[in-house]
Amino acid sequence: MRKIGVEGITSQIRPCSGLSSLRALSDQVENALLLLRLGVPFWAIAYVCGRNPMYWYRLFLRRGASSLVGTTVHTASKLPWHGVADDYHVPIKGMVRSIATTCANGCLVGVEAVNSVCAEALQHGSGVFTEDAQRLLAPDKPHTVNTDGWQATHTAWRALFAPMFVIECFLHAYLTGRDRATTALRRLFATAADTIWHISSATTKRQMGQRIRRLSEWSGDQLPDSPMKDTIIPLCHKRKRW
Repeated sequence: MRKIGVEGITSQIRPCSGLSSLRALSDQVENALLLLRLGVPFWAIAYVCGRNPMYWYRLFLRRGASSLVGTTVHTASKLPWHGVADDYHVPIKGMVRSIATTCANGCLVGVEAVNSVCAEALQHGSGVFTEDAQRLLAPDKPHTVNTDGWQATHTAWRALFAPMFVIECFLHAYLTGRDRATTALRRLFATAADTIWHISSATTKRQMGQRIRRLSEWSGDQLPDSPMKDTIIPLCHKRKRW
């Protein structure tokens, strides 16, 4: 693979029919990759598709080694200024792992597994996107990132890109209130839900602030003391996060 720079635009040259690892052409390994997905051992793949087991083993190891940013974004000018980040917590071999994922403009631009869900580990996982973006010689940094309420994710992104505005996901706030609504409060939550979604459709900061204040006043007057009220009232105090 080679990179060329012309008038500030950096491009990577690679054959369109080749794998990202450049170890073979796509149509040469298509059948073998299907067998790998079905759990066929490497010696059997070599028997059916040729070459030798070590070749297919090395090809298997290289599947996730290519740069996602280099694959989906080819010029620095097209790097996103606004992204979405999430961390999927999954059990692997009896331990909770986190898959740090970054998306923008409908593309995956960073995916990395880390051994912990703390801020330091998530900073390392999300930093994969940072390293790949730097390879494109990008002069600018992302301006905002939208995440859920996990504080470790906020800390990691602020450490990677300072200053950066972290926007907390409004949907998660709605889901938290819904999950706290007991059967007796379902009717009241239906009214609250309409008000919450009305907030999310605001087009200006001022309009959104007004709608959040109305929700706060309504919750204080109409909702009885309950876990749902204890969730919605703090939601109104997070106005600056949205």
